[in-house]
Amino acid sequence: MSGVPDVSGHNKHPPTWSGREGVMELLLMLGGLVACLIGWQVFKLVFGVAWWGFKWGVKLVIGGIFAVVIIAILLQSLH
Repeated sequence: MSGVPDVSGHNKHPPTWSGREGVMELLLMLGGLVACLIGWQVFKLVFGVAWWGFKWGVKLVIGGIFAVVIIAILLQSLH
């Protein structure tokens, strides 16, 4: 008869622990998912700003080269 309460005791305790652990794992998974989403948004933002800066930098460099060439041609034509 003493074996029966032990079995029922074993059956009673693990669900509460596995329930708590399950909740913790779920929270950790949700936390990881949220962290990944936030990281992705930050990455997209940083990459977007960097790409925008790169595009404008290329435009400015090309514009600067054209400006230098045009000024040089104008100066040559003035002389």
